[in-house]
Amino acid sequence: MPDTLRPSSIVSFTPTHSQTADNNTTSLTMTRPKKSPILLLDGTGMVPSRIARRLFFSSSSDKHPLLIASTPGLDPNGVKFDLYDPTTWENPFIRAQELFGRGSELESDDMKAKCGSSRKETLEESMEGEGETTGPVEDSPEKEQHQNETSTTEMDTDLQQFAAASSLSSSTKQPPQAHQADEENPVMIHSVYLTASNSPPSTAHAHSHVSRTSFLAASSDEQQQRAPSPSPSQQASLLMQFIDYARLKHGTRRFVLQSASAMEPGGFAMGRVHAHLRELGQRGEAEWAVLRPTWCQQDFEQPCHVKSIKDENKLYSATNEGKIPWVSADDIAAVAVQALTMEDAPNTEYLVLGPELLGYDDIANTLSSVLGRKIVHVDLSSSALERRHQSFGCSEEHSRLMSSLDTAIKYGSENRTNDVVLSMTGNKPKSFREYAESAKEIWV
Repeated sequence: MPDTLRPSSIVSFTPTHSQTADNNTTSLTMTRPKKSPILLLDGTGMVPSRIARRLFFSSSSDKHPLLIASTPGLDPNGVKFDLYDPTTWENPFIRAQELFGRGSELESDDMKAKCGSSRKETLEESMEGEGETTGPVEDSPEKEQHQNETSTTEMDTDLQQFAAASSLSSSTKQPPQAHQADEENPVMIHSVYLTASNSPPSTAHAHSHVSRTSFLAASSDEQQQRAPSPSPSQQASLLMQFIDYARLKHGTRRFVLQSASAMEPGGFAMGRVHAHLRELGQRGEAEWAVLRPTWCQQDFEQPCHVKSIKDENKLYSATNEGKIPWVSADDIAAVAVQALTMEDAPNTEYLVLGPELLGYDDIANTLSSVLGRKIVHVDLSSSALERRHQSFGCSEEHSRLMSSLDTAIKYGSENRTNDVVLSMTGNKPKSFREYAESAKEIWV
């Protein structure tokens, strides 16, 4: 992994005047702006990759440079990190000190220019494509053009076999001791975006983004090679352990959790992490925010949906006529950037919803209009949907959870809208038709 620095993380020279016995001279003293990086877990994922793009071009990028944590750890400002392997938890904090600490070497002007170019190219090439952006950060016209690509295959060849039996046991792998930081000028990670990939990687497949659904599309050979996905309760336990490790060992203060609209604080899975952060905030031990997005428009880019739409002209759910305020991943990212960078501690939750209520029948009709062929919604029973989830590699626990969420939608759990996206970002949330028009090549 190259030790290149982005332009905002380069040390600067400030002229200072010093007296000598012979005459007055002007010397150059090396100074470094105070850096407090933002760490994105699963940084190549669907929402975190969009957060990364916004942060890189935002006005806060100099004060809060970016660290991208992912299993491959390939980004120039990235770091190898695996939530399911606590021996990697210290890596982001070591990397922050290497990139932004006092001991980092000064780069030449040529290296600065090269770094800026290479950093932008890496963000564009290694992260999944996105449509037109929303929010306060303006991208170039080239970046606003939709990149019609799936997000689950780019880095497969860079992943190593993961030992599932040992990775999910906190008793076999303990968090490492804190890295010895520069005592004179320690680098503190300002905030962490918390999310958990749905499964440990394997040589055959990497589920490289967190989505509200956990379908994993692969051939039968790939399914046999893939490590079993961790349960939601295991994910929650590991996230809470990492939060405590980061704040107690390394002084991290702010945590922004990607949860879900169906996960109430104190409830199942990410609801437990939500409650943990809220309690820390009430005791003054952490700053926090929890994003609770509804179902994501980009869920339809998952291979299972792509396969059923392309090959069968069908969508499957157990929602009957239930409605959902489908939200764009771009809008989730725009809200997240505000929560990560705002001066005052958010210390609240954000229910992130799209602009309109649509059932799966409505989604099928919109896709039919956009694609020019008939797409139909197949309404399954809860048990049939659970079996479908398991056929794509989900654990029994996760499959039951996802099936229960569809049942809840059937009875109106997601029948709501709000103005969170507009109030937080100043932009109206993207409609599903806008998204479908930008992504239609995926389903052709």
